[in-house]
This record gives sequence, C-alpha cells and structure tokens, in this order.
Amino acid sequence: MYLLSLFRYRLFRYSLLLLVLFIFLVLMLLIQPLQRLQTSQGLSPDSHSAANSVIIAIWNLHNQQSWHKSDNNAVIAQQFASTSLGKSDLLALQEVELFTEMRAIAAANKLQFHGARDAILARLKLVSSGHLTLNPKGKTAFWADIELKNGIVLRLYSVHLSYKKGRSPFIAEIRGQETKALTDHAENFNGPVIIAGDFNTLSLFSPDFSQIPVFTQLKQAGFKSTRPLGACNSQIPLGEQDWIFIKNARTLRYVCGNYAGSDHRWIQAEIIPQ
Repeated sequence: MYLLSLFRYRLFRYSLLLLVLFIFLVLMLLIQPLQRLQTSQGLSPDSHSAANSVIIAIWNLHNQQSWHKSDNNAVIAQQFASTSLGKSDLLALQEVELFTEMRAIAAANKLQFHGARDAILARLKLVSSGHLTLNPKGKTAFWADIELKNGIVLRLYSVHLSYKKGRSPFIAEIRGQETKALTDHAENFNGPVIIAGDFNTLSLFSPDFSQIPVFTQLKQAGFKSTRPLGACNSQIPLGEQDWIFIKNARTLRYVCGNYAGSDHRWIQAEIIPQ
C-alpha cells in the first residue's frame, strides 16, 4: 500500500512538472513572435528636450549572435540607424563579442567604443575609465568618467550581474553583493552617477522587487530607476532585467525599445544632472 501511494505521489509530481514545462514552452512560442512585432522609434523627438540633458541607452546584445535574423550585426546596425538609439550620447552595452563589427557600428554613428564585453559608447569626452571587480571569481563591470558639454563630469557603469551559480539562477544575494561593490565604488564620486545594464533581476520568479537585494542596495545608496516598475518587460521570458539607475540626476523621458537581434530590448532615457 505504501509503495502504491509513493508511486502515485511521484507520478503526480512528474505529471505536474511536465504540465508546467508544456505550458512554459507554449507561452514561449506565443510570446516571442508577439514581442518581435512590437516596434519603437525610441525617444520622440530623438533630440534633447532640455539644455544640459544626457540621452543614455542600454542593450544586452546576446553575444551578437543570431536571435531571429540571419545577419545579427545588420539588425543591430539598423536599430542604430533607424531609431533614436543611434542619437544617444552614451550607451552601456553588454555581451559584446564581435569588437570589430561593434566598433564600426559605433563609428558610423559618431560614437567612440570603450571597454570590452561590457562596453560604453560615448559621443562625449572620456576623462578616465577602468574595470571594477564585482566578485571573487573575477567578474567585472566597466566604468567611465565622461565630461558633459557644460563641464560636469558624469560617471557611467556598464553592468552585467551574475546570472547563475552552477545551474541555479536563484542567487539574489550574490547579485546584491555585486551591486554593493558598485555602490561602494561610486560612493566617493560627487557628480551624477549612472549604473546601467543587465542586472538579471528575475521578475518571473521574484515579483516583489522591494525585497530583491539589488534594489535594496541601490535604494540605500541613493539610486533610483529611470522608469517605474512594470514599465518594460525587457527580456524573453524573464521579465524586467535591464535597468538604468541614476543618482544626482532626474529622469525627463524614457522608452522601451525593440527586440531586434537580441533576446533583450534596448532601453533609452533622457536624464538631467542635479
């Protein structure tokens, strides 16, 4: 009797797991084409809406590998050329792999390429830069101090926090520790600061953002998001993972861009230093 009950229990568990996986796969098949139909021209107008403002964009390029187009770099270049993305003053990119191609795209849009896999593209003067180690395994973020046209120096971090440890993506505390490394590094910088990129905040599994260590660390350090929670599902299928956080600045506008050549949307905001 015990063995029969155990068998039924395990059969129920496995059946439930298979059902959940089936529903997940169906949703993936339905969501991806719908997400790709969403198009945006970006900020409108694509120029600055205020004196001394800065237009910043972020984009995880999915290793510049094919997502749903055969020529991925052509898709990336097209987004720069046909939307407000290419009019940005600063861009924080993650998962850059094809450096020659990305430098060419940057140059075509009068942007300078700095960094490596975590990169910063800048239309403005770079004063200094470096790599910050985020965890004992050597994960880094790239930062740069940028001189604005009015002489103010702004610091920008291009960030890609850890996704998983072993096979588990449920490492909120590790991402919180990496975020603290960022905020500690920025603490003694007196000007406006932007920490931007892919934070791997898995909203599908952790819907209460107020309890995620990434957000609590940033809030305690005085940072705020350029957009409200729930305003942009930026990654298929894991939700809001890509963010632009600012300190000593305020947001004028933001926009969720397109799924084009990547499994992440590009995101863009106009901010003004305070």
